[in-house]
Amino acid sequence: MAQETVRRPPEMFATSPGRWPDDVAALHALVDRTARKDPAAEWGIHPVFARVSGREWRLLSWRHLDHHLRQFGV
Repeated sequence: MAQETVRRPPEMFATSPGRWPDDVAALHALVDRTARKDPAAEWGIHPVFARVSGREWRLLSWRHLDHHLRQFGV
């Protein structure tokens, strides 16, 4: 049975882990940027779900982040 290739968006793993405080600050900046972006603006194409609205991008981002925070007991 052939192993399935997992496709990831090019943005994923674009940087190596750095200093923890710097990585946390970068995460905060990304969350803030997502929260401030106008839901009616162009948000780009999702690598799995194709075209989604800004509201859907926000919801997907929140659920994804929440999943990982719970995964690590944060």
